[in-house]
Amino acid sequence: EYQIDIEYPIGIVNFPKIHLHAKERFDAAVAEFKKRISNNQKKSALKVECDQLNLVLNFGVVSCNINSFLSRSQQNHSFLTVNFDKVSQQIFKINFLFKENEFALDNISRYVKAELYKAKSKKLRSKIIRDGWIESGASKPENYSNFILAGDEDKIDSIKVIFPPYQVGSFKEGVYEVEVPSEVFSKYLKQKEAKTNE
Repeated sequence: EYQIDIEYPIGIVNFPKIHLHAKERFDAAVAEFKKRISNNQKKSALKVECDQLNLVLNFGVVSCNINSFLSRSQQNHSFLTVNFDKVSQQIFKINFLFKENEFALDNISRYVKAELYKAKSKKLRSKIIRDGWIESGASKPENYSNFILAGDEDKIDSIKVIFPPYQVGSFKEGVYEVEVPSEVFSKYLKQKEAKTNE
């Protein structure tokens, strides 16, 4: 016996390419889930929850949580974060936002590390002075693949970076999220204000 519940982000149907991309990701999650429960007789569930599609500057932002439950010892949590150009519907990585992406990501990385030390110290109830997970994981550009733009159609206010288990901490520590305010990266942005038709 199993249950599958998928909640599509409101507004995504207006962007066919992104809708198709999300559907392919959801279909893959369903296929993997069904494969894993084939020999599992207990009640299992897959739940996909998505926020409403947001528009930030000339970009679209989709974020979803994908949770599967097979047993108490078999639970999986993953993310679908999609940031795309509204006109071309091309999905982009975080460095696309910046004209000098090396300097921007260095600046963001320094901020993220400081916030992760605070978060990890609080989570583990012990002040962390030096942590190999953070120093290594928060320095790798590929670990900034899960990010969400926040703001409105006029500006970017912040970028939330999501680190799944094993990127900046052990599986037991779970997910870490860091909200990076615009003052950390705004001077490096390619586009600071919404484009207008002249």
